[in-house]
Amino acid sequence: MADRYIRAPRREIGCGRTHTARAQQSCPFVGQDVGAVVILLDQDERFVVRRADGRSIYATRDLGAIKLRRRLFDPSDLIYVVGQEQQVYFHRLFRAAYAIGLASPSSLRFQHLYFGFYVDAATRKKLSSRDSVANVMHLLSESVINFRSRISDRVDRSPPELDRAARELAIGSLVFNDLKQDIKGTVEIDASDIQASIAGFEKSGGAYVVYAACRARSILRRHGQKPTPADQIVEFELDKQEIELLLAIQQIPEKVAAAATQTNPSILVRHLLEVAKIYNSYYMVAPVIVDGVANAARLLITQAVQHSLITGLALCHIECPEAI
Repeated sequence: MADRYIRAPRREIGCGRTHTARAQQSCPFVGQDVGAVVILLDQDERFVVRRADGRSIYATRDLGAIKLRRRLFDPSDLIYVVGQEQQVYFHRLFRAAYAIGLASPSSLRFQHLYFGFYVDAATRKKLSSRDSVANVMHLLSESVINFRSRISDRVDRSPPELDRAARELAIGSLVFNDLKQDIKGTVEIDASDIQASIAGFEKSGGAYVVYAACRARSILRRHGQKPTPADQIVEFELDKQEIELLLAIQQIPEKVAAAATQTNPSILVRHLLEVAKIYNSYYMVAPVIVDGVANAARLLITQAVQHSLITGLALCHIECPEAI
């Protein structure tokens, strides 16, 4: 470790005539490290981890965080979700951590999961950080208004409850859209027609999945009792659609594992959308409660759908309103 992690002393680095041509070419760059703490990487790269004046920088704190996280959590993977403009920095940070022995490739895997830029839909130009935040906040606020106007006539809830449900739907739609797409791609925002952006996010299916989960929960709430356990249901017959729905639900753990292994949340998100589509189609032709009497098998299937969708969405940091 000692030969890779050094402090560059002021008196030992110079550009004398005895240096080789290669050293002479490097002197202007090496000179920037005089008095600093640097890590020597392969390919003659130098990774500064503390400035010459003794002040810490991002690299100082990031390496310290790696050491702390290893001690506290002993993780197998550390994933950094940061913009694509930081690719070079994180590539060097990970190499530096291995170089000084904070981790080894066999014990800890680093990954920079970067995301694309927000761009103007008309010009395709990258939005500044300030414009991106302003446009996203405007998009969210307009989405909240949009969803609140749509659910206010459908549910008997207090204004604060309606506000909360509208916020959850707006944020959920935005998050779902981002996770469904390739996060490395760009995100278009049309500041001149925010309603078009709202419609585009909603078409991705986030609100659709939330509606399906809430519909299933509403049925269970209306029944008012715990469903009969499967081993106590004496007679039932599953049709083709019910079998398809149950198989899709059983595949959710596999999709979660695949999404984690491949660092690709769209695998899970797209499958949740498929489960919601099957259930919504099934619900239209197979009523669960008729004249106050519940079909025990269908009620149990509805409970499985409700639990699977709400849990799956929670993994994506999407909350389902109590009622919509």
